[in-house]
This record gives sequence, C-alpha cells and structure tokens, in this order.
Amino acid sequence: MTQMTVKKTLVSLIVVNYNGFEITESCLNSIFANTADLDFETIVVDNGSTDRSSERLKRRFEDEENFFVLVRPENDFLTAAYNDGAKLSHGDILVFMNNDLILGQGWLTELIKAFEQEKTGVAGAAMFSFKESRVIDNLGCQLNFLGYGERIATGKRMADGPVFSEVSFVPGSLLAVSRDLFEKIGAFDESYGGNYEDADFCWQARSLGYKTVVARKAKVYHLGSWTVKKYLNRAEASYLCRKNHLATLFKNAGALHLILIMPFYFSLQIF
Repeated sequence: MTQMTVKKTLVSLIVVNYNGFEITESCLNSIFANTADLDFETIVVDNGSTDRSSERLKRRFEDEENFFVLVRPENDFLTAAYNDGAKLSHGDILVFMNNDLILGQGWLTELIKAFEQEKTGVAGAAMFSFKESRVIDNLGCQLNFLGYGERIATGKRMADGPVFSEVSFVPGSLLAVSRDLFEKIGAFDESYGGNYEDADFCWQARSLGYKTVVARKAKVYHLGSWTVKKYLNRAEASYLCRKNHLATLFKNAGALHLILIMPFYFSLQIF
C-alpha cells in the first residue's frame, strides 16, 4: 500500500530592514527560536541601507535554512519593498512584517490556523506593547464612517474572546495573505509608500468576498514605528497619512458614501 504524501504549507516571511541591523537581528532571532512545525522561508528586504545591514545579516544567519537577503538600491519606503519580497517568495501564504517585532512561541502556527476559517484571505496577530508585554498594542483595526483607521483594544489587557475575530484591516506591520488573493489584488499599491496601504489592501480583499481576521493566540510584541520615527519627520508622516487616507476612500468607497462623507471630512480638515 502506497502511503499518501501530504503537502505542507510553505510560508514566506518577508521582513523589511532599513539601517536597523540590531533590531532586525532581534526580530530574526525570535523567528528562528519561536517558529516550528511549519515549512517557512525568510526573506529580508534591505531598503538601500548604509549601515552594511545586508552583509551583516547574511553573515549572522548564513547557517539558517531558506534564509535570503534581497538588496534594493534605495529606500522608497514599505510597499515597493513588500512587493519585491513577494516576487522572490515561493510560499502559499505570505507574511509581510516590519523589523521592529518580537514573535512569541508558536505565533506562526496560530496565525496560519486563521486561513482554515471560511473565506479568510488576510490575517493578523494579537499585538502587544514591546515595553509592557501584557498591554495590547492592537487586535486589528476598524475603519470608521470617515474612513479613518482605529486600533482595537489599544492599552487594554487581553480578555476572553473568540480565537478569531473579523476586523476591517490588520496593520501592515504584520499582515498575512494567501498567495492566491495577493495575486488577485495585484500586490500593494506602491503609490502609497507606507501608511493606509494595509487598509487599502484589506478593503480590496473585502470587495472580492474575503474576510480579514485576527488570530488572538498568535502573540507578537511591537516596538512601534521604529524606522518611521527615526527617519521620517512629523510633517512628512502627517502628509503621507492624509494623502493615503484620501486615496483609500476614492479607490474603495462607493459614490454615495463619498457624497455623504466629503462635507464632514473637509469641515474636519478646516477645523
């Protein structure tokens, strides 16, 4: 009798680095220490670092299986780096990650279980504060009437609740998506650079009939916008947020919704 071989799911972890060798090293250490029972590859996308991150990371993790470093010529922010990492990947599920994360034990196994739920196309983790490990950073995000993203349960302690909860979107700091859906959507919109690219992506997934869920047992600890705070000033970050918020509305909201909310939106901006 021939034994049937069960195909394992291959997961591609795509981590973006820019001049952050130490913090990326910590992130990768937690991946290799706390990720088991799954086949995965790790792709670090280096965004034109000047601190020799790419060479140092290659040497540091040269003994790890399926570890790759993709060196890009310049830092044009997040979405292009994510897309380039996806082009290099082979996984059935893609997990896009910032480098300022520490991954908890069994995080990936719990995250991938989300895709066993009906019509799940995008999944995220339960994120906790890096400095106060029992305090929630977010359990995903909801979009309000005006299309602004609001983090769920920020500053609270974890309470009993469903293992998987549906949300409007999950932060791009850790966003998992099936390859099939990623290809249907056609990658992240590179005009965004970063900020609201996650809301836009999940909105498009929803329009195709897919759900976005948070796997509450997948625990991740988030330092919080490490690269943005270090390399993007407040005015630049504010402009990016406002521009991409409007772009997300005009791309995804229906005409009636736009007619209803635009007076409120512009009144708020004037105020």
